[in-house]
Amino acid sequence: MVKFDKLTETLLSKYELNKSISMVSSTLELSDELSYFSIGENTKLVNAHVTIMEGGRLTIGNFCEIRGRIIVGEGCTLEIGHGLSCNDAIKIQIAEYGKVTIGNDCLFANPKIFNSDMHSIFSDDTGQRLNKAKDVLIGNRVWLATDCLILKGTNIECDSVVGAGAITSGFYEKKSLIVGNPARVVKSNVCWTRSLKQNNLIKFDDNFSLADFRACATSFEHKKVIDMAGKYIEYWVKMDGSNYFIFYYLARSILISKFKEKNVFDFFINNKLISIELLADILQRCFEMSDRKNYICGAYAYLACKMAGKEDIANVLYREILPVWEHISDHRFKENWVA
Repeated sequence: MVKFDKLTETLLSKYELNKSISMVSSTLELSDELSYFSIGENTKLVNAHVTIMEGGRLTIGNFCEIRGRIIVGEGCTLEIGHGLSCNDAIKIQIAEYGKVTIGNDCLFANPKIFNSDMHSIFSDDTGQRLNKAKDVLIGNRVWLATDCLILKGTNIECDSVVGAGAITSGFYEKKSLIVGNPARVVKSNVCWTRSLKQNNLIKFDDNFSLADFRACATSFEHKKVIDMAGKYIEYWVKMDGSNYFIFYYLARSILISKFKEKNVFDFFINNKLISIELLADILQRCFEMSDRKNYICGAYAYLACKMAGKEDIANVLYREILPVWEHISDHRFKENWVA
């Protein structure tokens, strides 16, 4: 085993890790004979201790924050999707050549997840083992609350919530509220959000990952951003402080990739007209949703208003943003946009 307490050029190059990842008070123990190891963009290991044994595979997606202890045993696999947030120290231990899969945009408190009992129980009559290991599957957007115990064979489908102290084993349908020991479904067709709010959520497709979308947006992959979220643009009027960034990134990508050229005045998504006036309205609203603190968003709102002929609003935005984000006055920023 090779131990790393910090990111090094050797670690980054050997495993082709992205330089945007970070390690804070964390340790990686990697077998020289591990099968695969990958950490996505802008992922953080915070007070984490990760061990991958011989033949083990570990994949962690983009924009995750991992805390706690992870042990990927010999020949075992752990797949963590994009956007997993761990608010406390988790424990995941995989043994007996098994697999644990965690979907996108999940929220964990401090669960313990095992695919094996880590010991054997046999029938005294037949000599057969009674407690074989079973894989664990946790779907997209699953929330595991404080002190959950996720045992072998658990399959929790997307958008479910596992209540504090629950002990799961078996299959749970999507959008379930799961509580107790043994865990049972007490309510179906639920949904949840990371923020405190009273109104219903904007509903996205099951395969839409906020973290993956954010990774594409921060990398300025405009086509992917539009392909992923363009069909949701009509929901911008329902945005709030918890999700405005989706519409900010989407409007920004459309503005940059479709309206940058002169004499381009509109664009269509699913046969719906997207005008420069609409983008100006969306970006202004996004700026307001950020409590007028996302100054780069405000700068794009300024550009869109300028292009839409809303000179008075553009001037107000310019004067407000200039003292805190001087790049709005940079000729490279302005000349590339304003005719």
